Amino acid sequence: MEIAGIDIAKLLDTMNARIEALLDRDHRLGHAYFLGISAADDIAQLRQVFTTQVIPLLQEYFFDDWQRIRLVLNDHRKEEPADRFVVERDENIEQLFGHCDLEVPTSKAWRINVEALERPSAYLSIIG
Repeated sequence: MEIAGIDIAKLLDTMNARIEALLDRDHRLGHAYFLGISAADDIAQLRQVFTTQVIPLLQEYFFDDWQRIRLVLNDHRKEEPADRFVVERDENIEQLFGHCDLEVPTSKAWRINVEALERPSAYLSIIG
């Protein structure tokens, strides 16, 4: 089945291969998450599955390790920033803590790029 030109079986197989490599075979995504969708030119069904099922499940599997989630979604290789599902949040450290010489490491903050959820090319680039 295809949605907006995206082969759902290939998409699922690709993500599952990455999940298995990063975690284990038992955590692969089941096809049941995609059972309620039907072939369409509109991306809305796939967006719904990703926002309510896939991304929250990946957050749970990887304990909010956004770098690994980005690997599963192939974000690290996407040339077009608008196609990246997970992007670094723009936070000004000085604005948060004031002007000072921080001798404490700070971590990156991440957010879901809602623009990518609307782009068929973002899903296609998961496959590669």
